[in-house]
Amino acid sequence: MDAISYLTGLAVLLIVGIIGSIIARKLRVSSILLYVLLGVLIANLGLKQFDIFLFPNEFMIALSLLTLAMIVFDGSSRFTLQELDKKSTRAMELVLAFIMMNIILLGPLTMMLVLDWSLRGVLLALVFAVVMAGTDPGSVFVMLGETKHKVLDFLRLEAILNTPIVVIIPFLLLDIIRGVATLSVASTFSDLLVPFLQQVIVGVGTGMLVGILVFRLMRKHYSKQLSPVVVMATVLLTFAVAESLSGNGVIGVATLGLLFGNSYVKRKGQLVEFSTILSTSLEILVFMLLGMLVMIDFTMGFFIKSLVLFGVAVLARYLAILISLRQSEFNMREKVFMAFNMPKGIAVAVVTLTFAVMDVHLNGLLTLMILFVVYSLVLGSVADKFGKFFIKKEIVAEPDETPPVPTNQPAKSKK
Repeated sequence: MDAISYLTGLAVLLIVGIIGSIIARKLRVSSILLYVLLGVLIANLGLKQFDIFLFPNEFMIALSLLTLAMIVFDGSSRFTLQELDKKSTRAMELVLAFIMMNIILLGPLTMMLVLDWSLRGVLLALVFAVVMAGTDPGSVFVMLGETKHKVLDFLRLEAILNTPIVVIIPFLLLDIIRGVATLSVASTFSDLLVPFLQQVIVGVGTGMLVGILVFRLMRKHYSKQLSPVVVMATVLLTFAVAESLSGNGVIGVATLGLLFGNSYVKRKGQLVEFSTILSTSLEILVFMLLGMLVMIDFTMGFFIKSLVLFGVAVLARYLAILISLRQSEFNMREKVFMAFNMPKGIAVAVVTLTFAVMDVHLNGLLTLMILFVVYSLVLGSVADKFGKFFIKKEIVAEPDETPPVPTNQPAKSKK
């Protein structure tokens, strides 16, 4: 297969995705959900057998890692120490509580229904529990348009904070899973402690070093054409250098993003907007390729298990909200709305796609992850469709006309 075929396949996917996005806007549904479903249709209608859709694993891995690096940088760069207020603290508490409740409730049930109770099964269940704590409510907020509300702002803040976490931890666990294959159960954790610490230290050090060198130069110099390219090149360089030094590239990029968000860089707003646009442009390919991995051949038993597990995940989120927001200004309706709004976005999709193309044997978790993406988008869309019922108190339209003159006061005569 030649390069022209690859380019043709990418062009077709992008065109189909753009058409799907237009249709989604017309129908006021999640475009991400439509991307996944279009990918599922391509795979299950036999279209995947055409050469233009047969992408090599190397290309898929490169695309996944590029998207992964940009997503982590975009998420971590939006977290500034100056904005570390009470709302951010509560959002972080919700992120950590959701992860813990997933580990406690969703993890054991996943081992019982899908995996096993071996050490590898435990680690895979941890990966699944952490990844499923990721949220991206912006992917389904199309139902509410440009509505402003404290609940929506809080959910967006939660998504910014949980993105780096749900990406970094699974890849650290992946390295441990790979080590389990060559180590005994008794020696696994002790023998992997040093490599684990090495990955963290090298990743943080690489991100700090590259960031200090590059962002120092960008304090005074800005080019509308070159500066965005420099940022993207810096992100990719940090990831590559950290990985080549036996560090963790995701941690390196997250550190770089934190440094970028908390440093003075000329025209930072335009650069952040560029990274967001680039990340969004990769959405279509990632979600459609993710959908193409789904072959609808699972049994009714597996389908029922997936719904049971998803129901437990919704319960875990509701309990996490009750625990972390027990002394907050949110009422019960708003908390229920937040519990239903747990759509899986680009971060979860990238992790799932990367694990798939890297030939990580997930023992049936791959299809389950993709089904969770679909379930969460559907549930979030339904919740947002009835959003005015849950959060109607602050959804008030701005008056278009000035108040009428009271009848007990004479109107001023026009001169």
